[in-house]
Amino acid sequence: SASCTAVMSVWSEWSVCSEKCDQGVVRRYRDFDFTKIGVFGYNPPGTSEEQNKVREICKDTPTLEEEPCTSGVACTPGCKYTEWSAWSSCDCSGTQTRDRVVTFPEGVIDATCQSSKDTRSCSKPEGCTETAPDSGDATLAIAVGLPVGILGLCIIAGSLFLIGGRSGDQEEDE
Repeated sequence: SASCTAVMSVWSEWSVCSEKCDQGVVRRYRDFDFTKIGVFGYNPPGTSEEQNKVREICKDTPTLEEEPCTSGVACTPGCKYTEWSAWSSCDCSGTQTRDRVVTFPEGVIDATCQSSKDTRSCSKPEGCTETAPDSGDATLAIAVGLPVGILGLCIIAGSLFLIGGRSGDQEEDE
């Protein structure tokens, strides 16, 4: 009824679409605004009993509206990939790799799908040296070894300073 509509608050803003892809729902809400209860002849905001009477009279007045929405992006039924690439040549670490790429139709996004890489062991090719680390191994050795070595020297120097300082203090006290 017109009186019930008059006692309702204004509609909230529409929510965001409930789904990130394909079709979802947007919603908006409203509730009773008992500062407007005068349309029923009560002094605002009305007593609890008067508010309950208005709720009962207006129980069929909608407080929720829903409408369909679409993000404009289609959901994928599952990840789709290109065929695996050919295996790479065997490298000096005895590993071969191959990869495949996720494919999407135009306008489709699915963040759960990611390209993938596959590896397998293989016989190292002739010409690989067993003793020479590759540049990555040398870089790692320097990156880890140098700070550890410096830390060790600092600990030794600090210990010598403390020991030397204490023996000097003892001589002055005597």
